[in-house]
Amino acid sequence: MDIHRLRLVLEICERGSIGKAARALGVSQPTLSKSLARLEDQLGQVLFQRGRGGSATPTIFALHIADRAREILRWTDRLDREISLLAGGEVGRVRMGVGPGAKAIMLPRLVTEILARFPQLHLDLDVLASDELHERLSKGQFDIVVGHFSPLLDFPGMHVIPLFEEPGASIVQAGHPLAGRETLSWAESLTFPHVSTVRYTTYAAFFSEGLPPEAEQILTTVRTSDMECARALVLERDFVALASPFIFMDEIARGDFVLLPVPRRYRSACSIAISQEAADFPVIRQIIDAIKRCATDKGLTLL
Repeated sequence: MDIHRLRLVLEICERGSIGKAARALGVSQPTLSKSLARLEDQLGQVLFQRGRGGSATPTIFALHIADRAREILRWTDRLDREISLLAGGEVGRVRMGVGPGAKAIMLPRLVTEILARFPQLHLDLDVLASDELHERLSKGQFDIVVGHFSPLLDFPGMHVIPLFEEPGASIVQAGHPLAGRETLSWAESLTFPHVSTVRYTTYAAFFSEGLPPEAEQILTTVRTSDMECARALVLERDFVALASPFIFMDEIARGDFVLLPVPRRYRSACSIAISQEAADFPVIRQIIDAIKRCATDKGLTLL
């Protein structure tokens, strides 16, 4: 069965109507009805029970074909995209994810540089918390991601390139009751609500001081990749931000925000991670070079 017939069955299944499927496929309803009848004759099976108003109810045979069609068409679309990217990236679509810290450092310059090099490239760009980037990359929903990844995360079948150190920090406004302390325990810090850019479990294993049972609830008061939300909570509600200091580097440089001296025992980095398939794309290699240039131009030392 060819691709066109797979799409035909899938569209009718999903839309429940031959007329709606015909419009989606860009053909007339009589043409689609004739194609469906020929396919049913060829298979010797009724695929859809026709009803009033042009409705079409799939039989078990149509449902089976539709299930297989989704998988086949997904791989076909993926293959088409990979071929275009393997050809050099002059055309095609790259799916890229960026963490909040990397966004603060290199966007929009990175996007400008990528599109200047590949003017016909389509770039799907999402800014998400780094653990979400990791999950979506693992599921094959991204080709390349740049983020502050926890040492707890595993990247089986992925290529990971450390870029520069990006320590996690506890950040408050300069007028916060905890600001100005020379030492600070986690118990004291946890008396205030926290807004985090990563999950509680990412932080929990990092700190040398044990966290109390209520820490998970406190550390997940608000979890967001929306840095304007995090900034407002720090400024207006005395929240403690668990985040990369790069996200608030302007406020820290002005002295509006300060870092709390909560003890830590880990090092972490902003890294590039790419899928196994994307490692062979010439466009991805050039995007990696562009990311490194953006980092070094900001005065960061590459690892």
